Amino acid sequence: MLISKLLQGPDPRELAREVWPMLLKQWQWQPELKNAAIRKINLVHVGGREYSGFVDTEIGERALKFRVKVVVHARTLNLEWERIDK
Repeated sequence: MLISKLLQGPDPRELAREVWPMLLKQWQWQPELKNAAIRKINLVHVGGREYSGFVDTEIGERALKFRVKVVVHARTLNLEWERIDK
């Protein structure tokens, strides 16, 4: 049972809390995103150690949405994101 739980990866809500500051840190290097405020992160467990979902943000009065992919490794997270134009 424990091994099965470990192979499944973390709960998507817990992972979203870890991803939140990572995104903000990465966006500090992007001039157009450095003032972004994350409103919500929704992740779903795709399978194995992979998760995907969406991030809702605001920059001033402008709402932006991003698609994210997270792969959980033993001690690190691989995070990919891309903006979805509305």
